Amino acid sequence: MAEDMGVQPAGDGATVLEELNRHAAAHNIPLGAHIDLTYRCDLACVHCYLVDRIKPELSVAEIERVLDDLQSLGGLMVLFSGGDLFLRPDALTILKAACDRRFFVQIITHANHIDAAVADALEAMGIGEVKVSIYSSRPEVHDAITKVPGSLHASLKAISLLRERGVEVEMKCPIMRGNEGAQLEIPILAAKYDSRFALDHTIRSAQGQGLDPLPPVGLSGGCVDLRALNADVEVKIDLISHIMPSLRGLADLGNKSPSQPVCTAGRSSVYVDPEGNVFPCLEWEEPAGNVRQSSFAQIWREGEVFGRARGLKRSAFKGCVSCENFSFCDICPGQAHRETGSATGVSPSKCRDSSVKRMAVERIAGAADSGGGCGCGG
Repeated sequence: MAEDMGVQPAGDGATVLEELNRHAAAHNIPLGAHIDLTYRCDLACVHCYLVDRIKPELSVAEIERVLDDLQSLGGLMVLFSGGDLFLRPDALTILKAACDRRFFVQIITHANHIDAAVADALEAMGIGEVKVSIYSSRPEVHDAITKVPGSLHASLKAISLLRERGVEVEMKCPIMRGNEGAQLEIPILAAKYDSRFALDHTIRSAQGQGLDPLPPVGLSGGCVDLRALNADVEVKIDLISHIMPSLRGLADLGNKSPSQPVCTAGRSSVYVDPEGNVFPCLEWEEPAGNVRQSSFAQIWREGEVFGRARGLKRSAFKGCVSCENFSFCDICPGQAHRETGSATGVSPSKCRDSSVKRMAVERIAGAADSGGGCGCGG
């Protein structure tokens, strides 16, 4: 969420927002919060990880108390999502409450419920950005994924309404089995609608899934659960070249040291589910507490899993430090916990992702060495 705001670089090349995030992580300030307002949705997307959709959802008053605590602790950004949050009749009330507290507010939605009146309300309250799930520019592909005919048309109509009002929009598209090639379509579609876009190549496992060794089948994430929808290696490699167009060598993937903190989960970012459970992030399914039993501020300060997250360094992943991909692997304690039962275990999903990154670099380097392209698009 933090990296999406597009602010100007600071003196050392980092953006102002990156500097803010460094400060927040060093001082345990919840700079950005992700709050799911509901798990209900009227689409039936094939890759959806939500299992138990009916929850005793937080009321407006309960959410406002969370927002007040976030504000007092130094939070600046809130991302609301679901399910689809507009299935809540009070969604606009909640969004306005966050905007009135001067948070930078983003939402994730399929946007099928955004009509002219909703778009007017979002513009009036000063919403920061609307992220819309788009799986293809072709209705027969997008609608096959959502299992609702006409869903692409409804999403694109909503995007038009938002852009007409100057509301920022990002098209979010995971590339998976079923929409291969969307990495070529979505940038063109986004440009047509004067919107940003974001591509991803990882399909996560189902919510609350038990320990799963994720048996390796190539590098495709092949298994019996949702990760079987992960695109094959060739598609992932092609996608990485689109996500990282300047990629030329392993050095471009970064060089993270063992002493470096793993991520911002529980340090400067936090996740709250629809019934008030608080987690380090969406991926890390170890609750620190519930806002119906303790205040968010108390949970943030005293939650046991937050204490562990704040002291976690990359060196704690003993099974990873000797890996040739360790320096650029995006180690994830949340995925590790879900797949192995330990937040410092070896996540097969992340192993696959880092191997695909290496393969992408080797493919690009090999093409350059053989004169297969100058890298300038010519």
